[in-house]
This record gives sequence, C-alpha cells and structure tokens, in this order.
Amino acid sequence: MSTSIPRVTGHEPYWGNLALDEDTINMINKSPTLQRDIADYEAAVSSGAAEPMHSCPIAQYESGKNGGTTLFDPLTAYPTQVIVGTLAHGLGHFENREADRAFSRSHSVNDHDPNAFAMAAMRFDHVEGEAIFENGRVATSSRPRKMPLH
Repeated sequence: MSTSIPRVTGHEPYWGNLALDEDTINMINKSPTLQRDIADYEAAVSSGAAEPMHSCPIAQYESGKNGGTTLFDPLTAYPTQVIVGTLAHGLGHFENREADRAFSRSHSVNDHDPNAFAMAAMRFDHVEGEAIFENGRVATSSRPRKMPLH
C-alpha cells in the first residue's frame, strides 16, 4: 500500500495570501519531509486548528490557539533557498508545538527567580533548536542518497 504525499502546487488554501514561484514549488516537492510537514499543516488548517499562511514584514510562527506560519513580504525579494529554509523552520515550530508547550509548562519562569533569564533562554533555545533540527531534516531529505563505498 502506497502512502504517497500529493505534490504541492502552490494553489492550496493553506498558502493563504502567499504566491510561490515555480522554483520554490519545485524545491518543496524535492523534500518528502517538507511535503509531510505541509500535509500536516494542511490538515490543521482544514480542521480549524491553524490559520492559513500569510506574509508580513518578518517571518515567524505564531503559536497562539490557531497559530500559523508567516513568511516574508514580498517573497520575490528573497532567493528560493531562503524561502524554503524559512518555511521548513516555521513548519518545524508547527510540528513541535505541543512538545514546546509542554516543555514551557514544565519549566515555568518566575520573574523573581535569580535564574529567570537563564530559564527563559533555555526555553527559547529548546524551541529554536527543534525548528533548526527540522531545517536539517528537510535539507537532507531533498538530497539524493549516495551509495556507501565498500
């Protein structure tokens, strides 16, 4: 039984007001990991658990109740690799949102604690580390595999 992931066209509703060019769509479709992340995002948008993506002056993941991924405005000002890398990073935040919320709850920050700054930095590093890890997963899934030498 095949569990193929549909190719991204750039016209799906979860893209919101983003207009992706052909090079960006092609690069997205070269990464099975990114395609799976996008399929997860699409399911969340379809169920109302996330908002469609949109553009704004800064790329970010909005982690509120119906958080969503935003990409730079205008997209045409950035190289394809930067757009896809930023998308992978934002979707890394999305994919890890529940684990990040649980980590933040278990490591709460008391403003009066002398270690408050360090605790807040640890939470930030945890969240960013997971998103950066997703960048690596996406990058390696889009490269052709080399046969090991014997």
